[in-house]
Amino acid sequence: MELYEQISKIRKQKEISQEELAEKVGVSRQAVSKWENGTAQPEMANVAKLCEILGVTPNELLGYDGKPTPEAKKQNGKRAAFAAVAAVLLFLLGGVFGWLIRSEAKESGGNFQDYSDFELAGVNFLPVETSGNYVTVEVEFTPSVADESVKYSIIAAPYGMDRKVYSAELKDGGRYFGRIKLYEGEQVDLFIRLEAEGRAYYKKVASKLEASGGGLGWENAE
Repeated sequence: MELYEQISKIRKQKEISQEELAEKVGVSRQAVSKWENGTAQPEMANVAKLCEILGVTPNELLGYDGKPTPEAKKQNGKRAAFAAVAAVLLFLLGGVFGWLIRSEAKESGGNFQDYSDFELAGVNFLPVETSGNYVTVEVEFTPSVADESVKYSIIAAPYGMDRKVYSAELKDGGRYFGRIKLYEGEQVDLFIRLEAEGRAYYKKVASKLEASGGGLGWENAE
């Protein structure tokens, strides 16, 4: 049985609704639905949460019973390897997202300007357009560094899905703006990325940013 089939099967056995599971994992109901229909895969961090919530081991969630038939040996072998990796990563999950996105920038050698302490002011979010299930949100901010030597981007990290990168453009007065797209009811963590001299630096500006009912809600970044 595939991972998406296992999630659906075990959730139903535990008599947990998609909404309840989504709330416990910290993702949208749409994300759980995509996991269960096989159109998206949960991130490793969410695999760990699913195992804890559903009361199963990674092997059980991945449908690996340790007794593969000859026809399923190759497929189950892959599942077993994935489960082993999952078990190792359970210990390393704290703050893994922040570490991963920082690892994008590789040192180019020689002297460089350290922008790790860059600051942001006047961060604003404004819904400007709704089209179908999408809401376009304008993000504005004023960074402490604003010149041609640096580039800014907006990173939207949906719960349980791949992160999305949007460009930010410089306006008059050193203020930047960019537009991101959210599904109605989707929650994302929002980061501003500064790139300079082959390095990247990040500031988290919002947690659980969500567009719902024509408005926006979010939690301040920690």
